Amino acid sequence: RQGKGGRTHLVSPPVAAATAVLGTLSAPADLQEI
Repeated sequence: RQGKGGRTHLVSPPVAAATAVLGTLSAPADLQEI
C-alpha cells in the first residue's frame, strides 16, 4: 500500500542501486560524483 498519491517506478537494477545509495530517483552516472 502506498497511500493516496503514491507512485510506482519500474527501473533497471543499476537505477535501483543508484537510487538506494543516493536516496532519490537517480541514474547510475550520478554515482560517479561520490
